[in-house]
Amino acid sequence: MVKQRKEQQSRAPTAPPIQRPRAPKTKKKFAPRHQPLGRTALLRARLADTDLPRELTPDESFVYWYTRHDLLAAAWYGQRDEILAGWIAAHPGTRPYGWWLFDAPRTPRAFIVQFPTWGEWVLLKFHAPRTQVGGRGERIEHRPDVERGFPTQWLAVDAGAPPRFESEAAYLKRHALLEPSEEKHLHASDFETEPLPRRFWPVAAAAAAAPTPTPEEKEIRDDQ
Repeated sequence: MVKQRKEQQSRAPTAPPIQRPRAPKTKKKFAPRHQPLGRTALLRARLADTDLPRELTPDESFVYWYTRHDLLAAAWYGQRDEILAGWIAAHPGTRPYGWWLFDAPRTPRAFIVQFPTWGEWVLLKFHAPRTQVGGRGERIEHRPDVERGFPTQWLAVDAGAPPRFESEAAYLKRHALLEPSEEKHLHASDFETEPLPRRFWPVAAAAAAAPTPTPEEKEIRDDQ
């Protein structure tokens, strides 16, 4: 009898196991990896004054800022015509960084006649400065450093009347470097004089020209 009961219990249907809901599978998220920027793209961006697509990695920054001068020159002359054609069409009366670095008129020989310790290499390394047409400031005459035609080394600058220079368009016209197709797109405003950029001012002059903070700005600064 007991044996019969056991057989009946063993034959009785068993309840199915409880199915617990499974958590949905989630894909692992990885930090996005930027497509590396090659040397050609980096140097072109620098020479052509184009915006970079993102912040550079340390290795990319090294290539962008510290590539040897001869390699930078090779990159410029390899794509010079293409860069200039696009630049002049978009920005007539001006030139990109690569042009100022390699194609702009060079430092006049009179400079090394006056300061012979510099040597002939200066004539190839630096371009001729723009003409100063107004303002007051004391330039370090024995330094040939220039950036886009602006002398960069100054002992003093009058913050109330800083040095003013011919515009890029005037510089190009004076050296007969304006393309016939671009000159017709220029206006009188393109030939107006330009002040010396403040990044080249001596610290004291730049501080003197800085706007006086308002009481609210002073309070915020004190809180910081």
